Amino acid sequence: MSKRNLCGVPPRFEHVLIYFQQKGLPNKEARDFFLYYEARNWCNTRGATYLRWKGIAHKWIVGVFVMQPSLYNRRLN
Repeated sequence: MSKRNLCGVPPRFEHVLIYFQQKGLPNKEARDFFLYYEARNWCNTRGATYLRWKGIAHKWIVGVFVMQPSLYNRRLN
């Protein structure tokens, strides 16, 4: 039985920027997220490509709220 190679399509920076703006985060945070995962070819630590970039973006954003709560006076939707 052969494995299917499922590859997610990396997002464009403009899409990441819009997503972060909708969540009330600064453009710098969107850029940092994009550059971080772009440098890793949108792969996790086991080398598998992320299929849904918004899932990892959400985790990134939650981390920002946890680490810097005073900067963002807003709840996540």
